[in-house]
Amino acid sequence: MQELWLLKQQWDEELPPSYALQWQKYRSELELVHECSLPRAVVPVHASADRVELYGFADASCRAYGAAIYVRVIDKHGGISANLLAAKSKVAPVRVVSLPRLELEGARLLAQLMEKIKRCAPESLSKVGYFTDSTIVLSWIASHASRWTTFVANRVAIIQELSNAQEWYKIESKQNPADIVCRGLYTSQLKASSLWWQGPEFLQLPDEQRTLGEWQGPEGLPEQRNNKFSLLACPKIIIDDILGGSKYAKDFLKLTRVFGFIYRWRQIAQKIDSTRAKELTALELKGGLNYVVFNLQALGFYTEIEKLRNGKIISSSKIQALNPFLDQSEGIEIIRVGGRLSRANVPFDTKHPMLLPNNHIVVKSLFEYTHRSNMHVGAQALCAFVRQRFWVINARKLARSTAECSKE
Repeated sequence: MQELWLLKQQWDEELPPSYALQWQKYRSELELVHECSLPRAVVPVHASADRVELYGFADASCRAYGAAIYVRVIDKHGGISANLLAAKSKVAPVRVVSLPRLELEGARLLAQLMEKIKRCAPESLSKVGYFTDSTIVLSWIASHASRWTTFVANRVAIIQELSNAQEWYKIESKQNPADIVCRGLYTSQLKASSLWWQGPEFLQLPDEQRTLGEWQGPEGLPEQRNNKFSLLACPKIIIDDILGGSKYAKDFLKLTRVFGFIYRWRQIAQKIDSTRAKELTALELKGGLNYVVFNLQALGFYTEIEKLRNGKIISSSKIQALNPFLDQSEGIEIIRVGGRLSRANVPFDTKHPMLLPNNHIVVKSLFEYTHRSNMHVGAQALCAFVRQRFWVINARKLARSTAECSKE
């Protein structure tokens, strides 16, 4: 039927000669179906069952895939019987699918059919086994589903959920009764096929005389997922976050004064200045402020600083549009904002404000300090006061949150 559909054959058109012969053969074989018989009782009624085992077989061809399940019963006297319990098949899809994928579909169909039968089976079910003649499918099932491409991974996950990977075995194609399901057999041949009605010969043998198929996975398995690892190399930040860990992190003025004394100690250690005054000078306060800004920028813009040092263009960065540059006029590298105010008659800090990130507690304390110092102005005015010396990323958002908190 599928082949006729691919030929786009209309329902009232005569069949091509080759298909007409196939149909006539199929129709004549249908008359022999009544000659096929099987026992009503799967478990023999003449002897009490000591053990009940289920064995399933899966196979596929380019035309169909399917599964067959057999029940093996061992009575108390050691007698063994095996009979067909259930079978199911499906036509292969019209689009071209590789044979290993179809074999996997057969294995999935077997696992799902076996799960339905196990729900109806007696609780004394002693063993379950699954067989396929594809070592590729066995290798897929034996490994974690995440190793394979989406198609294979989804079906392997279903199989692993419904069965145990240790219960899957290899079987030769000529001994696999599921081969009859996927390749088909005329009724005249089927009625005399012991492979179909009783399963492979090893099901009739005692346990000590049979060995379940061992297998070895092939090299270079198909359908492996191409794992792409992205290695992010992050330069080591040599300046730790000493600002956030300071007890003065929430008091911007005190923090600036602490770093002002550090600036003084550095000047004395380098014999640049030997002042011993108690109060900090304006130069030392400015130096302390530069130290605070330097630490904040090292934490927030380390990559950008490295590029500016090496004369590289800052691309795909949030500060690219600010035309930043490194100012080294005071012995400390500070990123400042460029722009068109270089000839304006305003202070240098206003022309080129120092750049600051917005995600640090010290920057928040800067806004709070500026807010208090200017009589709790509104968010717009607060942002203007801060920008007289600093350019904070997303400053308006931080200004609004600071102004709103003060109202509460």
